[in-house]
Amino acid sequence: MTSATGARQLGLIGSAIGWGSSRRIGAAGARLLYRNGLAGRLNAAGIAAEWRAFVEESPDSGDAGDAAPDVALGHVADHCMRVAGAVVATVADGYVPVTLGGDNSGSIGHYAGLAAALPGVRPFGVIWIDAHPDANSWDSSPSKCAHGMVVSTITGHGPDVLPRPAAGTIPPAAVAMVGIRSVDPGEQRFIAAHDLHVTTAMEAQAQGLATAIARALQIATTDTAGFGLSIDLDAIDPGQAPGVAFPEADGLDADALCEALAGIGLHPGFLGLEVSEFAPEFDVDGQTELLVERLIRSVFTR
Repeated sequence: MTSATGARQLGLIGSAIGWGSSRRIGAAGARLLYRNGLAGRLNAAGIAAEWRAFVEESPDSGDAGDAAPDVALGHVADHCMRVAGAVVATVADGYVPVTLGGDNSGSIGHYAGLAAALPGVRPFGVIWIDAHPDANSWDSSPSKCAHGMVVSTITGHGPDVLPRPAAGTIPPAAVAMVGIRSVDPGEQRFIAAHDLHVTTAMEAQAQGLATAIARALQIATTDTAGFGLSIDLDAIDPGQAPGVAFPEADGLDADALCEALAGIGLHPGFLGLEVSEFAPEFDVDGQTELLVERLIRSVFTR
């Protein structure tokens, strides 16, 4: 990898939230990345980056106990509105937003902010790398947890209380999923009804991750104004990314994923990155924390 972002500086945004998950953890991941000098290490690697915002959850989900699902959803909505505002401000100041979480519900705020930062209503695509499609509705969700409703929400079909892009901003047909291997029945119905493109982990590894990511990029950039990239760390095999709240066996190979994503953030249509579900409570020898940095470096260098 020889070229870096140059003038396209990265604006790091912490999204410390655990309210979107039944385990109520994840907030510590964003805090650890902030405390342990991620921005400095990226700069040392030739990638200009600085923390532009850090959005704390409110109240602390660590004290949540058995909070009712609708109460948790309200806390997610508040958090995501603040994340969205941080993304808008980061883009306005000329930075590429990189949102780091935190449970995956914070991704809703990231995409609401990206949509608001674009002039007018301009459709854009999403490359969604995850073990789960996160495409439940409130009615179909077994857990009623917002981190399982992200894709349905950002494409205009989630709970009304959550912030979301204007209708048509993220067409479901411009969402390309890679690494999927755990799907609820309601998610399967959503995928079928809305023409989402899904490449399972088994399919991606059979055809090669570079091929799978190239196809996803084609889908996300066809008739769109650009694309965002989401990486849920549980997409990666838990032997290489143990620090996640909901590991799924037989995941993507970390080395192959980094190679497949090399330089994708330098694409002229690239709008932003979000990396989620880092749970340091389960990490082993800092493997997952280091992988977050490695993924960012791969995305923004080639």
